[in-house]
Amino acid sequence: MWGLIGVDVDHPDAVLRMVSTVDNHPPPNVIIENPVNGHAHAAWAITTPIKITNYGSRRSVRYGLSIEEALRRAVGGDPHYPARLIKNPFHPRWMTHFIHANTSTLDRLGGILTPAGHMPGRGWHNQRRRTPVGHSRNETLFHGVRHFAYREMRHHWGDVDGYRAAIAREVAIRNADFGIPLGATENTSVCSVVRRTLH
Repeated sequence: MWGLIGVDVDHPDAVLRMVSTVDNHPPPNVIIENPVNGHAHAAWAITTPIKITNYGSRRSVRYGLSIEEALRRAVGGDPHYPARLIKNPFHPRWMTHFIHANTSTLDRLGGILTPAGHMPGRGWHNQRRRTPVGHSRNETLFHGVRHFAYREMRHHWGDVDGYRAAIAREVAIRNADFGIPLGATENTSVCSVVRRTLH
């Protein structure tokens, strides 16, 4: 379940960017600031958490990712931040600002971010698939190859080496689509994880 949308802002005025919300973006629920350099994480609580398993709605996941990207654009967040983990708000190293306790629906967030011009365009998801932002390249590659491997299994009954070669070939093809491909060691790791997942 995905219940918090997180953004990482690596600027010394991160908190100001996040609280300056007039006609721009909704205020986050919490801001977790590094008092040394001013960088901060922010999180927005979603009223109905999004299922991100195979049983969830792909439309909801895509909309949630678009909202996440819009919030990132609104505050100048880091495009390479995985956005599924945030700083511990109770750790003494950070300065935590609890802004409010209200949750927001995706439609409410979109209703503020769309007129402000922050929502990504229609082709953004296809571009994101080739140059992943939010999820890591490893995770993107794993999930894509995992689905391929389930289908491919029926063509290789009793042919373990052929099956391994087919998975390695698919990993190499999909990896080549990334703007910055993974290295050979990471490719091998993805192949191994896919095979272990299917056993």
